[in-house]
Amino acid sequence: MEWLQQAVRWEVTLFLAALIGVVAFQLMTGQINTRKLLSAKTGNARGGISPERVQLLISTLAAAAYYVMQVLDSAKSGQLPDIPATWPAAIGGSNLIYLAGKAYGSLISRSNTK
Repeated sequence: MEWLQQAVRWEVTLFLAALIGVVAFQLMTGQINTRKLLSAKTGNARGGISPERVQLLISTLAAAAYYVMQVLDSAKSGQLPDIPATWPAAIGGSNLIYLAGKAYGSLISRSNTK
């Protein structure tokens, strides 16, 4: 049974390494377009950097990095760590800020066209 666990562990590791490799290759060759990833699409700041998008990206990456560190710390136990109880509210709040900024920008651009 231990060989099966080891085989699954290697398979998952190889799959994740291949996935990271493919995404990194496509980012470097330009097949995944990241231009204007953080730019505002509507409102007065159209074309400029969108603070809502920046905060959403940073909070998502920070949460993901923290969880990966927790997974690496608990790798010996063989179980995934629990998600902290405050995370759904924090991630939800970050998404709410993003959506509120989008809604505000949409209202501003709509009122400017009248």
